[in-house]
Amino acid sequence: MIKKAYGASKNMMTNSVISYGKIGKNMAYELSWGRGIFSPDLYGVTIASVRGGAAKREDGLSTCFNKKKDAMDYIKELKRKYGWK
Repeated sequence: MIKKAYGASKNMMTNSVISYGKIGKNMAYELSWGRGIFSPDLYGVTIASVRGGAAKREDGLSTCFNKKKDAMDYIKELKRKYGWK
């Protein structure tokens, strides 16, 4: 789902993928890591969904964090809100 929505290109700031997973039946995430400009670590959460049979970018839900724990907590929050517990 992520690759269909975003293609094979990598984010220049968080270009090392840590994991992929599902938020719910029709939503998925990519957790990635990289070096920030003003911080040593940067964790990106990229979200995509399937609507009407097509993969869609969810730019409004995709975001970055300085700590991995904060990124993981955000993914848990999305699972509670949009799908699985």
